[in-house]
Amino acid sequence: MTSTQTNLALDFPPTAVDPDEEILATYLDGELSPEKKRDLEDRLVQDQELRKKMATFEETWGALQLLETSQTDPNFVRSTMELVAVRAEDEIEAISNRAHSGKKGSAMFFLLGLICTALIGYGSVHFLFARNQQKMLENLPIIEHLDQYLLLEEQRDRSIDEIDFLRKLNESKILD
Repeated sequence: MTSTQTNLALDFPPTAVDPDEEILATYLDGELSPEKKRDLEDRLVQDQELRKKMATFEETWGALQLLETSQTDPNFVRSTMELVAVRAEDEIEAISNRAHSGKKGSAMFFLLGLICTALIGYGSVHFLFARNQQKMLENLPIIEHLDQYLLLEEQRDRSIDEIDFLRKLNESKILD
């Protein structure tokens, strides 16, 4: 068997096994415990679909019994097992080599990612603070005289209130 054939066989997903078929096969092999055997026989009495599956399985089992069994040459078994062992060792070595080289590559990518993240973080913080500092420098003359501006604004608001009061008083014609 070539490595391509081995890989192709391993690429197929496992097929789902019907639990009923599995228990019927175990029943026909005579491997069910007495309790499970009794439960299955009760189900067979009640479930027609299960009885049909059982009949199909019994026919298949009967056909398998008619087949001639061949004897395997002990050398064939030994050589096959040796090939399997060699192939397993090769696969383990290949996986080990990939894992070892993968660790170095992963560490390098992690380090590179860490450096990039640090540079982006530094650049973002520097940009934001530099922008805020520039705004503060532009507004420095206003900030230096803020108390005076607040006093002027308060006086202006008070005088506007007084002017509004006088206008309303005049409009009401109370003093006329």
